[in-house]
Amino acid sequence: MIEQYECPSCEKSIDLDDSRCEDFVACPHCGNQFKSPNIPTYPKGTVIGDYIIEKRLGVGGMGEVYLAEQKSMMRPVALKVLHPDLLEDSSYLERFYREVRTLAQIQHPNIVNAIETGYDDQICYFSMSYIKGNDLKHSLDTAGAMSEIDALHVILNIADALKYVWERHNLIHRDIKPANIILTDEREVKLMDLGISKIVTDDKSGDLTIAGMMVGSPYYISPEQARAEKDIDWRADMYSLGASFYHMIIGELPFNAKNALGIISAHLSTPIPDPRDKNAQVTDKSANIIGQMMQKNKNDRFQSWDDAIKAIKDAIDGLSGHGAETTILTALPKTALKKEKKPPLKKLISKADAIETVKKSVHKTLIGNLYIRFIILVVLLFLTFLSFLKVVKDSIHERKTKEVQIKIKNYKEEKPKLATTKDGRNELYKKLTTIQNSGIEQASAWANNELKTLQKNAFSKKQQRQKSDVQKALDHLKARSYALEKKGKVNRALLIWRTYKTSGAFAKELQNEIQKAIDYLTNQKRNKKQNIIE
Repeated sequence: MIEQYECPSCEKSIDLDDSRCEDFVACPHCGNQFKSPNIPTYPKGTVIGDYIIEKRLGVGGMGEVYLAEQKSMMRPVALKVLHPDLLEDSSYLERFYREVRTLAQIQHPNIVNAIETGYDDQICYFSMSYIKGNDLKHSLDTAGAMSEIDALHVILNIADALKYVWERHNLIHRDIKPANIILTDEREVKLMDLGISKIVTDDKSGDLTIAGMMVGSPYYISPEQARAEKDIDWRADMYSLGASFYHMIIGELPFNAKNALGIISAHLSTPIPDPRDKNAQVTDKSANIIGQMMQKNKNDRFQSWDDAIKAIKDAIDGLSGHGAETTILTALPKTALKKEKKPPLKKLISKADAIETVKKSVHKTLIGNLYIRFIILVVLLFLTFLSFLKVVKDSIHERKTKEVQIKIKNYKEEKPKLATTKDGRNELYKKLTTIQNSGIEQASAWANNELKTLQKNAFSKKQQRQKSDVQKALDHLKARSYALEKKGKVNRALLIWRTYKTSGAFAKELQNEIQKAIDYLTNQKRNKKQNIIE
C-alpha cells in the first residue's frame, strides 16, 4: 500500500510502497538517498526496558510498533517505540505521557488496552496488549470482501468504541482503517493504535504526529483532515469508518489513484461511491449508511454516534430477518418482549372474608413496622462501615505517603552516583516511574519535573556528542581531501566530497561545508585544465 513520507533533504513529499524492503530510498526530486522507513530500527533480540523485541509489526506517524515479550510477566505485548526526533521536544513528551495515561484508563471490550510507558537509554516507548488475530487489511487482501452482515457487526463494535472514547475522554482516533481493526482468533473485534489519538478539549495536547514521517494512510482520510483543519472532531472518525465499511463489503478502496495526492483530492471533491454499483446485492440501508458517513461536509453526517449506531442496528435487523447470520462473536442483544399484565377481575366478598382481610392488614402493618426498623438498623450499620473505611483509607494513604517520601530521599542520595553511568540512569528512570505511579499527587508532580530534568540533560549530552562526531567527520574529510589535492589528485578529492554528500552519515549536517569544498575543488580543476590549455 502507498504511504506518504517527506524527504529529509529537500523536504518534498514522496510516495512509497510499504511492501518494498530496500535498505535505502532515492528521492525522485533531489536524488538524495536516505534510510528506508520500511527497515526496522531495532532487530530481533533488542532489549528495551522490560521488553525483548521479536519482530516489527508496522510503522506509524509516531514511530514503529514491534511484537515483544515482557520479561517480568512473560507475555507478548505490542511495543510502540517513538521516533528519535520526538525525544528532542520536551513539550511533546509531556503531552505524550499525559495522553498515554489517559489511554491506560480506557476500559472497553473493543479497544486494545494500554499497559505502560517508559524511557530506556534515550528510547521512549509504551506497551499495549498483544491481540492474536489478523487485522482486516490482511483479511481483505487475502480473502477479499466480507459478508455484509459481518461487516455491519464490525463497524457496530468500532462505532460503540469510538462513541465511548469520545463521550468519556473527548478522544478522537484520527486513523480509522482496516489495518487498525483486528478480528481476533475468537472472532472478537478490537480497535488498536489509539496512540496517535488526540484529546480534543485539551488545547495543550497538541498533535502527536511529526513532520518528516508518515502522514497517515490517505485511503480513508476525512476531507477536514486532508485540509489540515484544526477543529476536527468525532465526525472525522465517522468518515473514515464509512470508507472502511465500503472497503469491507466491496473488497476495493472507495477512492484510488497513482499517488497519495490523487487519493486525497478524490476525498475532497469526487462524489461518494455507491457500493451497489460494484455489488448489486448490497442493501439500500448499508449503502445509505456509507453515503451519510462519507459526506464531504461533516455537518451533513450523522448528528451523533447514537444516530449512526441506530442505523447500523436497523440494517443488521433487516438482514437477520432474511436469514443472514454473522460469524462475529459480539452480536446484538435481543430485547425480550414483556407481556402485558391484565388487571384482576373484581369479585364480591362475604362479611367473614372482609373481617379476615382486616386481620391480615393489621398483621401486615405490624410486620411492616419491624421491617422498617430493620432497614434503619442496616443503614446505620452501613454508615458506620463507611466511616471505618474512611479511617482505613486515610491510614493507607498516610502509610503510602511515608513510603514515597523514603523513596524520594533514597533517590536524592543515590542520584549523584547513578547519574554517571548508563545503567545508573536507567535505574533512576525506574525509581522515578515508581514514584510517579504512587498515586500521591505531590510526589507524582515532583517525579514528573525530575524526569523532565533528566531527559533534558540526556538530550544535551546527545547533542554534544553528535556535534563532536560531526566535527570529527568534517576534519577527516578535509584531511583526506587536502592530502589528495596536495598530490595533484583533484578528481579523487572531489569524488570523496561528492560521495559523502549522497551517502555520508552526516551529509545533511555538513551540506554547506560539503558544497563549499565541491565548489572549491571544481574551480581548482577548471583552473588546472585552463593552465594546461594555455
